[in-house]
Amino acid sequence: MASGTVEIYIACPSEAMFAFVSDLERAPEWVPDLIEVTKVSDGAIGVGTRYTEIVQIGSNQPDAELIVTEFDPPRVFAHRGKGGPSEFTGRFVVEADGTGTRLTHEWSVTMSGLYKLLEYFSARWIRTNTEAGVECLREKLESA
Repeated sequence: MASGTVEIYIACPSEAMFAFVSDLERAPEWVPDLIEVTKVSDGAIGVGTRYTEIVQIGSNQPDAELIVTEFDPPRVFAHRGKGGPSEFTGRFVVEADGTGTRLTHEWSVTMSGLYKLLEYFSARWIRTNTEAGVECLREKLESA
């Protein structure tokens, strides 16, 4: 398993940040290489809500299934997913901090079979995407 944590301070209200990061269908607006996210379950977002996503990895566009595992507005949002040989998690902790908000994004990925050999490279790609994504998120939320 590979994992990492990225923290960022964004000058926006914590409620606005939570609403944005917990709306996975908006994630392609700020997550590099994420093509599309579609909610496939009925009802409001909460624990158990299911999504599908399509990611651009090189010339491939694999899909994955996601399920929300934590939903505690306006503080914690988490999901786990499975796509191809990988299982992954993402967890967002949103904390009001003075005039803005601190976002902590924790992630992990586990590869199976022979793909386990590629786990290190997958982790580097995820870390790079995560860092670029939270910077894009900062730009979007601070300009709103």
